[in-house]
Parts: sequence; structure tokens; C-alpha cells
Amino acid sequence: MTSARANAQITESLATLTHILARVDDPAWDGEKRLEMFLKHKPSFFVRGFNPDGAVKWVEEVEIIFDAMECANENNLALGTYVLREEANQWWKSAKLRLGEGGVAITWEMFKWEFFNKYFPVDVKNKKVVEFMKLEQGNMSVAEYAAKFDSFCAFSPHYNTPEAENDKCVKFESGLRPDIKHIIGFAEIRNFTTLVAKARICDEDGKTKSNYFKAVRGKSQDRAKPYEVKGKGSARGGKGKEKVENDKCYRCGKIGHHSFECKKEKDVCYNCGKERHRSKECKATTPTCFNCGEEGHKSPECKKLTKITEKVFSLNGEGADQVDNLIRGGVKFF
Repeated sequence: MTSARANAQITESLATLTHILARVDDPAWDGEKRLEMFLKHKPSFFVRGFNPDGAVKWVEEVEIIFDAMECANENNLALGTYVLREEANQWWKSAKLRLGEGGVAITWEMFKWEFFNKYFPVDVKNKKVVEFMKLEQGNMSVAEYAAKFDSFCAFSPHYNTPEAENDKCVKFESGLRPDIKHIIGFAEIRNFTTLVAKARICDEDGKTKSNYFKAVRGKSQDRAKPYEVKGKGSARGGKGKEKVENDKCYRCGKIGHHSFECKKEKDVCYNCGKERHRSKECKATTPTCFNCGEEGHKSPECKKLTKITEKVFSLNGEGADQVDNLIRGGVKFF
């Protein structure tokens, strides 16, 4: 009885193995395994709606999976159309009947042509081409500009051929910012990968240099000024509050203090030198000289030695802010 049971188990095992070997040779079984492997890569489902960029992105994603699986061209169509859903799936059913009319074998390339005509029409493609022609770096980094440049190249097949490498470099270089273009333009780099790398390094070096000078300017602004506002004294320890003996007050006409220190509360006439009225109200017919104090002439006409002592201040401005009639300026040395 034990022998009979063993024989039955052997027979069952042989039958199972025969069935498995038969399924391995079955194309349907091979297709199931291929689909299972395809779904393990988690492809996105394409549903519906007018989304040109989304349609291009979906095709690119599916083709990346095909390459990873080393999928044969004849199997791409079945796998790619499997992830169409809702409106997109209904559209494909109708398109497949039209394309397959007369027993024509439909390929993945034929599907893409129809798919892009539906979800990425010619007018949208033309807009992308025009946008690519106008593309410039602007405020983007070189890395961002290069990424956008590559994405637009998909809509301009001319730039995707080996023969167009020179034209591609010229187009990329022409869109760079002037501060980068003038540094690498003379080199005439005509390898696109090298050109992008050099431009990116130049861009990063420029930002580093700009940040350095900003930091230096920030430190220089924190340094003390040579002298402060009038009356507050020198920032370098000068004697700003010290009175200058020979300075003249232009309010009362007297020597020994400044006009802003003058304690005269009454107006002084600039014509006759007397108080309680202004020059426009003065009734005196003879002017008084503010220099010598005599009547009959004004100070500009005075022939006597002026009482005001001129001063020359050192470059640090010490005491300069206390003088009302100070002439300020710079002198160029040649």
C-alpha cells in the first residue's frame, strides 16, 4: 500500500511538471509574466483630459520601463496601452479599429503618432518650438537653464541628432547671461556636455565672488565716520565742542562764539548793526561796516585788515563742524 501511494505521488508530480513546461512554451503564459514584471515598475495610468505636458511625460515614463525590461518592440504596444484608463481607453479602442483595418500590424510608434495627435496637438507643439527659440537664462541658474533647454529639445528633433551638436551649443550659448557668455564665449566649446559644465562652474564662481564683495561692503559700512554731525564732536576723539576764539557770529556780528551759540534774543540789523529791527526796516542812510565798526561803508568794501582769522583743518575734520563759513571740498593731486 505504501508503494502504491508513492507511485501515485510520483505520477501527480510528473503531471504538474508537464503542465508547467507546457505553460512555459505557451505565448500567453509568457505575456502574463511580462505584464507582471511591467506592473512591478508601477507605471502611471493615463486617464483623460487636455494635458499636453502630462501626455509627453507619460510616454517618456513608459518607455523608460520598456528599456529597463529590455522589452522587444512588438511587446511595447500591449504593455503601454494596458495602463490607459477611462476616456483614454475608449479613444484607443476606436483608434485601434481604424489603424488595424485590413489586418495592418499596429506598432508602438504608430500608437505614439495617434496619441500625440490627440493629446499633444500640432499647435501646442509649435508653441513649444517658438518658446524654445526665445529661451534665455534670465534669472535662472545655469543648471536650471540647461534642464529647461533639454526639455524643449524634445520638441525640436533637429537638435537631437549628432550632426546638430554644433548648432545645439550655439543655441545654448546665445541664451546665457552676458556675464557668463563673455567669459566662455571665446573658447568656442562645441561639445554640449562640456559647455554646460563650464557655464555652470562660471555661474557658481560669479555668485561666490558677488557674495564676497557684498560681505566686504557690509563690513566697511560699519566703520566710524571721520566726524559726526555739527555740534556732536569728532568720532575720532577730536575736540568738536571746543570753542574757537576768533570765530564770528553771523547773528550778532560779534567774535568769540558761533551763530547757533548766540544768546541774543533780539534781531540785529545787518545794515547799521543796531538791535530791535531788521535790515529791511532800517532807516539809517549810512551803512555800518561789520568788520571795523565804522560808518560809511560795508564790510566787503572795508580796507582794514579783517578780524576773522582763517583756518585750515586737517583731513580728519577735527573741529571743522564748529565753523559756519567753512568751505569744504576735495583736492586732486596729479
